Amino acid sequence: MSRRTRTQRQRAASPRAQRAVTTPPRQERSAADRMQVYRELASPGLISRLVLMVGLVLLSLAQGLSPRSGAPAALAVSGVVGGLCVLGFVGAGMLRHYRALYRIRREDPGAWQPTMSFALASLAVPLGFSGPAASPRDRLLRRLTLLLVLAYAVTTIIALNKQH
Repeated sequence: MSRRTRTQRQRAASPRAQRAVTTPPRQERSAADRMQVYRELASPGLISRLVLMVGLVLLSLAQGLSPRSGAPAALAVSGVVGGLCVLGFVGAGMLRHYRALYRIRREDPGAWQPTMSFALASLAVPLGFSGPAASPRDRLLRRLTLLLVLAYAVTTIIALNKQH
């Protein structure tokens, strides 16, 4: 005698349960397909990239133009606003990253376990440097962003040398 209740036996015998068993399994996606979907979902848009670029310009100006002691209020405010822009870009990138992972794992729960190889493969995507196939505009924005990051690094070194 079965330990199942009558409703459990009726559900198991229903046509819907039999249909679920006879449905062919979904086609498995390759890792390259998943990475393409991830890149499309996690890559930043134009507005996010522009926010990052504005933030980097403001931070670079604040550091490069500040005197040895007592920076003017306008430079301090521009530095804070630039820092908030960069923080907003990074925060939005994290949200896009986790949203993309959720959508991919919802379709395939076994997809992409948290390994070091996956972390390294997906590291640059939310930051905007390894997205989908780039248009000329995207390539230009990536180059400008890289130049602004380098300018920020140079102004940081200059600002540190001013303090000593």
